[in-house]
Amino acid sequence: MFPESIPPLRMPYEDPTDTPDPVPAISVEESTRFNELVAQMGLGQFLDLPLIALSNGQTRRARILKAVLKKPKLLLLDEPLTGLDIKTHPLLLSTLHGLHVKKEPRVIIGLRGQDALPDWVDHVIYVKGSMVTAGERESVLREVELGLGGWAGQPKKNKGTASSAPKIG
Repeated sequence: MFPESIPPLRMPYEDPTDTPDPVPAISVEESTRFNELVAQMGLGQFLDLPLIALSNGQTRRARILKAVLKKPKLLLLDEPLTGLDIKTHPLLLSTLHGLHVKKEPRVIIGLRGQDALPDWVDHVIYVKGSMVTAGERESVLREVELGLGGWAGQPKKNKGTASSAPKIG
């Protein structure tokens, strides 16, 4: 056999584009967006940790961050405050408020009865048993107060205590 007839030895995946899962390039815009969201959600100190080392609240924020980075048209979050400590509620709500203002993505959140209704929420669907009330925030709050006895933490008729933000439930 002549040396010139032997095909050159080529290592598998020698070319980075030949890998089974090539790592996509990240644009400057995507990198900036990632860094902004990490800072807003208070996740910077956890970037080098494996997911298993994060608390429930940290994992929840990381998953929401991942979902936002995918640029969905609609971000649907069920009980996003569950598992968060009281200090991180404002971080997540502020991030969601920023998304709400930009309307990119549209944000729908499901809250528990004890969760305060964020000030920036402009439309509400209130479900209690088989009764559903939906519409603009103030209209629904008024209907709930009159028809269902008020939101948890808000004054019911003839009661004198009020919370700063309506609660669901």
